[in-house]
Amino acid sequence: MSIVEPVRPHRAKTVRRRVYRTSDSSDRRMASDACTHGYERGIQNPTRTYEKTALNKLELKVPPLILVMLCMLLMWGISRLYAELDASIPGALVLAGLLAAGGVFIAVAGVINFRQARTTVDPTAPERTTSIVSSGIYKSSRNPMYLGFALCLTAWAVWLENPPAFLVLPGFVLYMNLFQIRPEERMLSKKFGDEYTRYRQSVRRWL
Repeated sequence: MSIVEPVRPHRAKTVRRRVYRTSDSSDRRMASDACTHGYERGIQNPTRTYEKTALNKLELKVPPLILVMLCMLLMWGISRLYAELDASIPGALVLAGLLAAGGVFIAVAGVINFRQARTTVDPTAPERTTSIVSSGIYKSSRNPMYLGFALCLTAWAVWLENPPAFLVLPGFVLYMNLFQIRPEERMLSKKFGDEYTRYRQSVRRWL
């Protein structure tokens, strides 16, 4: 008995020590594997997360009316910078006036329809929309206010009579599609579901 008793505690301690070391080694190996996989994903596409975050920061940040003013200023600057490229447009003043009048009419009609439906006209907070407006001018365009702004910018370009200034127009449409309209559509689809999906399928985004 005196020989066996000291051995049993020693073996128990040895077993415990081995189990502890195995568990600790396994944890370290699992942590290492997780870090390795995360690193490999980063190597495969290191800029994907950054680009997505940078783009998200631009969504719904610049009110469209402010963007229109910035575009007009940019177009004027381009027309002065490339003044030698000015081209005479027959009836430019009349054409610009008609385009501007049409743009204002369409944009104001969109605002009136929103007011009648008692929903928000704040373009930076589409989540506050209380209903889908599909009557009036919204039977022809899902974004009549933005369409009106685009027509006003076109009128400004015509009045400037400078071809390079027209290059700002596609940039305006692209910016609106990416950072204003798509986020709105995403939020409205999430909030209104099938109702908004059917409306999107029946009416064009612009015209």
